[in-house]
Amino acid sequence: MGYYGNTIQCRRGDTTSITIVLKNSSGVAINITGYTIWLTIKLFFNATDTGATIQKKAITFTDPTNGTHTFTLSNTDTTISTGNYVYDIQIKDTDSVITTPIVGDFEVLPEVTIGIS
Repeated sequence: MGYYGNTIQCRRGDTTSITIVLKNSSGVAINITGYTIWLTIKLFFNATDTGATIQKKAITFTDPTNGTHTFTLSNTDTTISTGNYVYDIQIKDTDSVITTPIVGDFEVLPEVTIGIS
């Protein structure tokens, strides 16, 4: 299981939702009950996790039996320098097997209106 090439774009300072649906190689949704899922956004692939620009961990999910979860990035999370970052989705299943099914580019676009909170 793995996918590279999905680019996520967000506007700097905006609340952003990122929905993932995890499926097996046959295209059937994976029941993610009991899993742990991380969304990590960094400037570079080799940056340490402690140096991640944004990192979210989920242990409760939007729709676990259908393999679906939505990560919400707050406006504070996305108030970072505009430009290109990398991200991945890493999962730990109920057998403690860790995989990274999704890797891609994360682009923060500039905003026009600044100062609304």
